[in-house]
Amino acid sequence: MFRVKESEIDELIKSFRIRVDLTEKVLDREALKVYKVKTSNKGLEAFLIDSPEARAIACLPHIVSRPFEYLNTILARRASEVVAGVVKNLELKPIFLHVLRAAPGYKLHEALRRKGLTFTEIHIRPKYQSYSFRDHVERRITVVYKNFEELPRGENVVLIKPDTEATGLTGERALEEIYREALKRSTSIEALVLYGFISEKGLQRLYRKTQELNIRKVYAFILVDLTSLAFNNYDMVLYGLDESRFSAKGERAHLGSVIDRETFEKCVAYYMPGMDQPGDWSARQDKLFNGENYERGNIRGHLSNSLTLAKRLYEISRREPWFKPWHKEVFLRGITSLQKVLEIWTCQATHRIGSS
Repeated sequence: MFRVKESEIDELIKSFRIRVDLTEKVLDREALKVYKVKTSNKGLEAFLIDSPEARAIACLPHIVSRPFEYLNTILARRASEVVAGVVKNLELKPIFLHVLRAAPGYKLHEALRRKGLTFTEIHIRPKYQSYSFRDHVERRITVVYKNFEELPRGENVVLIKPDTEATGLTGERALEEIYREALKRSTSIEALVLYGFISEKGLQRLYRKTQELNIRKVYAFILVDLTSLAFNNYDMVLYGLDESRFSAKGERAHLGSVIDRETFEKCVAYYMPGMDQPGDWSARQDKLFNGENYERGNIRGHLSNSLTLAKRLYEISRREPWFKPWHKEVFLRGITSLQKVLEIWTCQATHRIGSS
């Protein structure tokens, strides 16, 4: 494994305006580090979760299926100690919101239960009206399923909501639906706890919505980095060129996130610049509950789409002044891994069809 020079780290931070000066370490363990993000919003506390599992999920899009589930399980168990501590200190009734189909894949509900936290569970499925891969621009969301039967009456509650928040639009819609139902039941949502991959734009949108809904406090536990958001309002990027803007307008825009320098140094040897870190979260999972039954995740679709994006990013990045020889190694290793895993899943699918 190569080692990236400090001067090259500095160059990337400067070139992509990566904000490494907004973090303060508040927990330091061998496999879990937590950084508090400086924010001007009084009702918002944001934390970056750094662990080997979180970095692997974010930097290695070929991780899917059971390895993906395993890493999310271990990550959630590590992070749940911090999350559970915040929830217990609030002394509010915990309500766990499952955003279907993909959010249960974060495994936070299982981890919190292992920590002895008791909570009520409710479900909602906001859905974009048309296919949404790498396209969240000017599209409408409808709620196709909800089950709020276990939402209590006459209580002060904290809402726990794991999910991937790119634009924050689906989260915003979910909060509006739950707020209306809570009013009917004379229940007050006093605090919101977020967990998952979250963009800076998405976090700000959700925070503004909580202010409108009189939710007094927001705690955000963000995996790896508070990401930048690409032109297509989909790709959640650590750093790199905005491929969607280049494809749409021919512009070479730089994207950079909020991250602790220590975490960034660990990511650069694996992360293909410009890649969407969570990817298609539902498509990385084997099966997904949609409110009525279980359906298969489109794992081959995720792998194929990720491979196409990785190749495209390599082509538009490799002649950039910031691009180093080790960047080429990162891309070729990532592309090769995606190709190999895609071949395996293609062969398995062909075998299933031939056996049926």
